[in-house]
Formats: sequence, structure tokens, C-alpha cells
Amino acid sequence: MKCAAMKMNEYQITYVAYDLMNKKPLNGEAVKTILEVATEQHPNASIVYSRWGDYYLKINDKPNAITSYQKAIALDPTDQQSKEILDSLTK
Repeated sequence: MKCAAMKMNEYQITYVAYDLMNKKPLNGEAVKTILEVATEQHPNASIVYSRWGDYYLKINDKPNAITSYQKAIALDPTDQQSKEILDSLTK
């Protein structure tokens, strides 16, 4: 998916996804689309994978949440929030 008109840094685009994730009712397709664009534009940004983890938790997809948080930590070993969430998911 190419979306040049929506070129934002990794924090801006993941904030949009995070904001949408916390609105009710959840518009999962919109969040997923934004995260797909974020992944395409910032494939090495740990925050993108952390937000994927948040999204997967929101839709009760624990296996993909775990994988996403693991990827976030692999990209940024200092990501304490992802470490704490991953730890709680794997206990």
C-alpha cells in the first residue's frame, strides 16, 4: 500500500493509530490500515510494532500481540513498556 500523502514520522502516525484504538466503537479496519502504512514507511521503528501489539491485544489476538512486542524489543532493547506487556502476556 503506497500512501505518500500520509508521510508522517513514526511517532505521529502511531499516535493516530493509538488515538483511534481508544475510541469507541473500535474501528479496527482504520487502525489496521494506519499501522500497515506505518510499517511500510517505518519498518525499523520499534514503536510501530509496539502499537501493533496494542492493536492485537485490543482485538484479543494474544499470539500476534506477543510476536509484535517481541519485534519491538528486538528493534529497541530499551523499550520497557513493551517488555512489561510481553512479560505479562507470557506468564
